[in-house]
Amino acid sequence: MISNSASWVLDTDCGAHICNDLQALQRSRKLSKDEMILRLGDGKAVAAEAIGSLSLVISNHVRIDLKDCFFVPSMVKNIISIPMLDSDDVCGPLSIPARGGFSYFITFTDDHSRYGYVYLMRYKSEAFGRFKEYRLEVENQTNRKKKPFDRTEGVNT
Repeated sequence: MISNSASWVLDTDCGAHICNDLQALQRSRKLSKDEMILRLGDGKAVAAEAIGSLSLVISNHVRIDLKDCFFVPSMVKNIISIPMLDSDDVCGPLSIPARGGFSYFITFTDDHSRYGYVYLMRYKSEAFGRFKEYRLEVENQTNRKKKPFDRTEGVNT
């Protein structure tokens, strides 16, 4: 498990979770040379060296589990891909939108209490905003501040 949230960036445009610490990956497997080439926002291509899952602890009460996280040692910051949270946390689009035009929803689980939170969204790109709402709600309930997250300015609707 990793608990240093300062080195992580939430990215609404990235198509993969990426970390720069091989020891952080659980159940990892080494990738063959050029098995997975990732193209960065600046156009550069980098080869992922391994893939695995990772548990990111934001606080004593909040944990994010990342599946299919790629190890790229040259990355300066680690990336949480909002679109890749789709398999576990973001659901949609729904074939019939909910009342109010909501076509997506995102779930969070408090790791300490196992209490679940569900937030409705019109667009998948609202996921970061809902995460901030969740974080604020947990901070208010526990009277503990969380470490801040950075994020990119990409938009994915």
